[in-house]
Amino acid sequence: MNKEIRVVAKLAIQQEHINQVIEVFKVLVNKTRKEFGCLQYDLHQEVHDPATLIFFEKWGTMDDLNKHLKTAHFIACFKEVGSMVEHNETRILEKI
Repeated sequence: MNKEIRVVAKLAIQQEHINQVIEVFKVLVNKTRKEFGCLQYDLHQEVHDPATLIFFEKWGTMDDLNKHLKTAHFIACFKEVGSMVEHNETRILEKI
């Protein structure tokens, strides 16, 4: 049985690139929400630390998430902003 997958990805962005990264991530969010199996894909910014961005994601299955990670728009996004991200901590969770 395939179980629903949730992802929480916390990224620390270089202070001088916050706005640029947010704009790139907005494009990623819009494209990702159209993917098969994407149930939720939201970007948040910490109130007291604007350089911290957090994605909350919900995927129908792990296979759906794996397909997302191989899409051209996901790869292009992180190729563009990768050097502006100081740290990335991602948790993949299975709904039980």
